[in-house]
Amino acid sequence: MRSTEIEIIKIIEAASRVESRGLLVGPGDDCALVRPPEGEDLLLTKDCMVEGVHFSTDYFSPEAVGRRLAVANLSDIGASGGRPRWALLGLGFDPKRPISYYARLIDGLLGALEEDNVALAGGDTVASPRGVFLSLTLIGKTPQGRTISRRGARPGDVILSSGSLGGSHAGLLALTQKLTASIPYPMMRCLKKLHIWPQYPKGLGEALLEADCATSAIDSSDGLAKDLRHIGEMSGVRCILYKEKIPIPRPARYLARIMGMRPYELALRGGEDFALIWTTPRERLKEAQRIASSLGHRAFEIGRIEAGSGLFLEDSHGLQKEVLEYGYTHK
Repeated sequence: MRSTEIEIIKIIEAASRVESRGLLVGPGDDCALVRPPEGEDLLLTKDCMVEGVHFSTDYFSPEAVGRRLAVANLSDIGASGGRPRWALLGLGFDPKRPISYYARLIDGLLGALEEDNVALAGGDTVASPRGVFLSLTLIGKTPQGRTISRRGARPGDVILSSGSLGGSHAGLLALTQKLTASIPYPMMRCLKKLHIWPQYPKGLGEALLEADCATSAIDSSDGLAKDLRHIGEMSGVRCILYKEKIPIPRPARYLARIMGMRPYELALRGGEDFALIWTTPRERLKEAQRIASSLGHRAFEIGRIEAGSGLFLEDSHGLQKEVLEYGYTHK
């Protein structure tokens, strides 16, 4: 059964269950109308996903595709210290695919948005003859004049991560390099989940902003090396990473061994872990760790900020090596 635009719009409208006090006009009109509360600024972000580039139907369920799109946007708002509020969906659909596929995809997307009480405010659908294309615009809020950017890191700050790194990239390698037979089933199951069903530290960025406990932040979406390069260049500082302290999941370490890689390379080059990477003054370290713990997250100390420029790996003996290769780039 071929899918049509009308059927997909009906599915989206029927599945939208979150009501937002600030959403005055929602799906069905030419434009959504939102009214942010007085004393708040708006944060806007967008992520796109293209079949064959960002996901494969060989191992991504429709629900996982929708959820990943939501998490990529929610993670961006969180890294800015904001709270997500409204979403706009763009969907290019393959008419040859059954309508049940899109019903499941929308269920995964809206399910993830509902966990953060985000309302779908509108969007657009169009037929796509070359596979599924998705675009999500997310609008969040933050106290007026306050946000966490990539520009505030200062010498003396520590670099923290809210979770393990390199697991998503390890999962992608395990799936695409056909390594299932080489990896014990429990580890393979974990690697698949890390890549296909990622988590992000809900509420952490907002809590750090409220406590004035983060000088800069970024979500780990393009690989740790590239992400920290952004902070270093935009803040005008040097980033030092502690090689032995980068938190790599055990299954990812196992995969690195059988592929002849160093485990930390998975974190440096791979992305889409969606952990929060942030900097905080040394004297506020314990407070930052307490805030993360209170929300059920971690605060791994993985490096420090110094005067200068560039990104360097430091081993346990204090020897440093500059990192010249960075993470994923679309070509």
